[in-house]
Amino acid sequence: MTAASLAGLLAPHTLYPTEALRHGFVSNDVVNLVLGLPLLLVAPVLTRRGQLLGLLFWPGALFYVTYNYIAYAVTRPLTWQFVLYLALVGLSTWAILRLLKSIDGAAVQAQLAGAVPARFGGGVLAALGALFFVRAVAPFTHNHQVNPRIVVTRPTCHRATGRRQATGPVQAV
Repeated sequence: MTAASLAGLLAPHTLYPTEALRHGFVSNDVVNLVLGLPLLLVAPVLTRRGQLLGLLFWPGALFYVTYNYIAYAVTRPLTWQFVLYLALVGLSTWAILRLLKSIDGAAVQAQLAGAVPARFGGGVLAALGALFFVRAVAPFTHNHQVNPRIVVTRPTCHRATGRRQATGPVQAV
């Protein structure tokens, strides 16, 4: 994760050839190094010291790596970076499964009993779910148009060779 994010910060024009990729992923590389990496390093240390907070943060930090680098892998062509991103996704997924399998759920539940207000936590999750639903449905309710800036394109002919050149099934205009 450190190598991938540092490479993105040190050579953004090489790793992210378009302005849209640079805009999205350079800031993400900063967040990876400033928040993601320290959390990923501190959580196991806290867990080894017997602190429940570390045990609860550790799977979350690994899930962050998995979720984050899926986005990196999907947006990149088949290059060496893709292999690195796919390795990060695979290793963090494997680590999440191993970690969750090793957690004693009854012991964690006993430590959290009475310490976490269940109604408040449930209300926060329900409110976030409702906000996400509204945000996801809103584009479909305005004039019954899906995003008018997205256009389905057909392969075009390359001017020099006359051969068809795939531009992708969907292009943002």
